[in-house]
Amino acid sequence: MRSKLAFVVDDDSLVRHLVATILGRHGFATQDFETGEAALAALEKVRPDLVVSDLYLPGTDGLHVLVAAGLRNESVGRILLTGDVSEASTQKTFDYRAAEVIVEKPFSFDGLGRALDALEHGEKEVVIRAG
Repeated sequence: MRSKLAFVVDDDSLVRHLVATILGRHGFATQDFETGEAALAALEKVRPDLVVSDLYLPGTDGLHVLVAAGLRNESVGRILLTGDVSEASTQKTFDYRAAEVIVEKPFSFDGLGRALDALEHGEKEVVIRAG
């Protein structure tokens, strides 16, 4: 049986490491990417079970990465990490069906765990606030 695979996309190596650690505790193997372009190239070859991406990346942004992941695989779980949880940004994310769950930065182990639980239970348009 293959373990679940998650792509982690963030230009901050500490955030990538933290997310990978949390996902590992939830049974995921992870592949991390510093840029949206690198993640998009990998999506051409691999079908991850989950994609966790920062919104603001150099070059291709996280919304583009998450939308592309969903177009390639409708069943992929998608979590957006962002410090911008304004109503406009949140609505844009959900209108584009880029992610099922938005996690506000700075996030905690518990916050990302709650996001994974929401995905597991099929919840949509969930915003998990920092703190």
